[in-house]
Amino acid sequence: MLSTRITKMKNKQDVHGVLNLYYRHSQHVDAIHLANIYGTLAQSVRGPRVTKLQNDERFKGLMESTIDKLQTTPEWFDVRGIAAMTHSLGKLKIFDERFFNEIGRLRKRIAEEGNTQELSNIVWACATVGCKSVELLEAVAGEYERIAKTGRVQELSNITWAFAKAGHRADALFGAVAGQHGRIVASGNVQAVSNICWAFATAGHKADSLFEAVAGQHGLITGSGNVQAMSNTSWAFATVGHKADALFGAVAAQHERIVETGKVQAMSNICWAFATAGHRADALFEAVAGQHGLIVGTGNVQDLSEISWAFAKAGHKADAFFGTDRATTCDAKG
Repeated sequence: MLSTRITKMKNKQDVHGVLNLYYRHSQHVDAIHLANIYGTLAQSVRGPRVTKLQNDERFKGLMESTIDKLQTTPEWFDVRGIAAMTHSLGKLKIFDERFFNEIGRLRKRIAEEGNTQELSNIVWACATVGCKSVELLEAVAGEYERIAKTGRVQELSNITWAFAKAGHRADALFGAVAGQHGRIVASGNVQAVSNICWAFATAGHKADSLFEAVAGQHGLITGSGNVQAMSNTSWAFATVGHKADALFGAVAAQHERIVETGKVQAMSNICWAFATAGHRADALFEAVAGQHGLIVGTGNVQDLSEISWAFAKAGHKADAFFGTDRATTCDAKG
């Protein structure tokens, strides 16, 4: 049985094995097999190995055959299989224009037949690889009532993130998701909640009830959320101008964890958010200033610029940081 063999190869992360299997048995592979083959590749291939995969003649043959089937016999696939293949390419960060064009061409069937998880996986993948199919996003946005009512919080997070990332305005969709604010915060999924806040702020969609509900969960966000989640959330609140003193105070109290485990970009975004919101947090800024060597050594120009601006805006004196950063910042600003 091909299915059993593919599953075993997936468990072993046997990339060569699954590519060879397809090469030798392509005439006997059905749509379910194909989706599982892509899933195996997505689970097994990372980093520089993706480029090697793209140059593999067996993978090229797999892609060619898939695209041909999508063009000539699209009914061969159900939406679940289409979503699985698309999501796998998103995880691999492989953008094949011909493949994604075919996905866009099938937008009506995808939007009407796909469940929220499938729609979530497809638009997430498109946004991840940089495919901005306006027609596909419009078709999915048209299902806003069903998405908001039946979608799990993680799916709502992925969908709103994808629309914001693609820069595609969808007021009805964002409004419907915001209407689920009670369910969103009750889920306890801090990462998903922070991504939803980021998406709303990036899309410029103001939703006071949503942000107020999230602010009420400040203990959960700072207690169980990682630094990236706190960064996304505080950045979003500052960007939309939603005042939340208890939330910012709770984030500031995590200053030791922020500098010990957070990346420079997260520290930069947090400092920017606090300065923009006008929330004074001396202990937080002092802790960040103590990481001046790490920040200057590994941060990019935007990180340095934002942190420098935040310290100046907050009026927090940090001679060690500015002394180390002075030449780099001056160069960055010309």
